[in-house]
Amino acid sequence: MNKQKIKNNIPGVVFSQKEKQKTKSELLSQYDKRINDMLHRIEFTNATPAQAYKMYMKLQGFLRKRRAVKPTSGKIYVPRTETGNYIINGEVTKRKRS
Repeated sequence: MNKQKIKNNIPGVVFSQKEKQKTKSELLSQYDKRINDMLHRIEFTNATPAQAYKMYMKLQGFLRKRRAVKPTSGKIYVPRTETGNYIINGEVTKRKRS
């Protein structure tokens, strides 16, 4: 089995030794399940503000870990407003959306 090491490039994200030994696809699956569980818990729980904050912090931790593991595909384009160009459907153009 091809084990891929996880680099910790995002500040505030810490991986345990067990997590570092798993492959990226296993980790993505695990984090997707945890995120889904947290969203269901938030949906069906009448939480106090302290409980809601704890759930929020757990969810944020899982989302950050998932982002650190997730393979990046493509680039994110930011409109260059100083030049007057617009980005429509991933293409840079000089005209506004009609």
